[in-house]
Amino acid sequence: MACAVRSGGHSYAGWSTGTGLVIDVSPMDAVRRDGGRAVVGAGTRLIDLYGELASAGVSVPSGSCPTVGVAGLTLGGGLGVTSRAYGLSCDALESVRLVTADGRILNCNREENADLFWACRGGGGGNFGVAVSFTYRTHEAGDVTPFSLRWPWARAAAVVRGWQRWAPAAPDEVWTSLHLDTGPGTGTPTIEVIGVALADAGAHMDRLTAAIGADPDSSDARSRPFLDAMKFLGGCAGQTVEQCHAQGSLPGQRPGGNFPRTDYAGKSHLAYKPLPDDAISTLFARFEQGNDVANRSALMDAMGGAIARVGPGETAFPHRKGLFCVQYLAPDTGWLRATHASMEPYMRGTAYVNYVDPDLRDWAGAYYGPNLGRLRKVKAAHDPGRLFRFPQAL
Repeated sequence: MACAVRSGGHSYAGWSTGTGLVIDVSPMDAVRRDGGRAVVGAGTRLIDLYGELASAGVSVPSGSCPTVGVAGLTLGGGLGVTSRAYGLSCDALESVRLVTADGRILNCNREENADLFWACRGGGGGNFGVAVSFTYRTHEAGDVTPFSLRWPWARAAAVVRGWQRWAPAAPDEVWTSLHLDTGPGTGTPTIEVIGVALADAGAHMDRLTAAIGADPDSSDARSRPFLDAMKFLGGCAGQTVEQCHAQGSLPGQRPGGNFPRTDYAGKSHLAYKPLPDDAISTLFARFEQGNDVANRSALMDAMGGAIARVGPGETAFPHRKGLFCVQYLAPDTGWLRATHASMEPYMRGTAYVNYVDPDLRDWAGAYYGPNLGRLRKVKAAHDPGRLFRFPQAL
């Protein structure tokens, strides 16, 4: 019988459930500080991770969606809003407790079960066993400054060109994401850069504007406590930690939850080189065609900084030299597939395993690159019978 492992339940392909045995670790959501470390249950949602650590003025580098589970995020690498400053979620990981296919409970770190520890830092969730606990190094988390800049669509090409020259090499203390969107109720495309600066954002906003060569139509920046900033970026500003959950009584939900469930699919690429002009034009055409269609997005998250100072083989996450990660989102899978296909010639054969994509043909090479062979050896050593299997399992 196949086993599906469930934490946050955010698998785009729905592989955190199945017709066999579903092992749901969601109730394992305790967060405990231990000096400069945090011991975190595998069912913890990001909003609870941030909320529990906020009173101590510390955090762990993670993502922005409040309902995402820390386990899946970390096991796939863990790109997030402080990754350029502090590394991926898996870079802050010091140990993981794993239940293997033969029922053993293993502590995995640099000294014990080092092969599994390496594989659990970017090798994808559900491949090697059931992670039940993570121990992370924490970093200080004081006030930070979320900011945004918006330009008219007529300036969009200049914005992409300037942003992709500046963002991956910007100071580590600033992270940015370039958003192409057609918002709810409209098919009109928009362009915006959002970001987080660990200190004052003004100088970074000025340098980005200079790189683009055009002043934004509007901009905004406001210093906030770290937890408030994560709520703001996650779409639940001004709400309590409980309200930043989905409503319900199931594990991971809260009776007073107010975070909406959305319905869309996603695909991804990793850009190792700046997009040439014809790639930018190709992407824009996907947003300009069928302008009556809403809720389409391409999100370009800057990499570089601390991410790139770890070698591609030091952890299982291979895309250390990527300039930025592109995530395509839409409820319309036809538009999504056509958009991804149109950009494939420019970012050939790369994808982020946490944005799992059931359509990929060479998914293993796209997710794991040169680390694939070593990952398959770890899989064979610890799950030779492939108890943990799903359509894209190793």
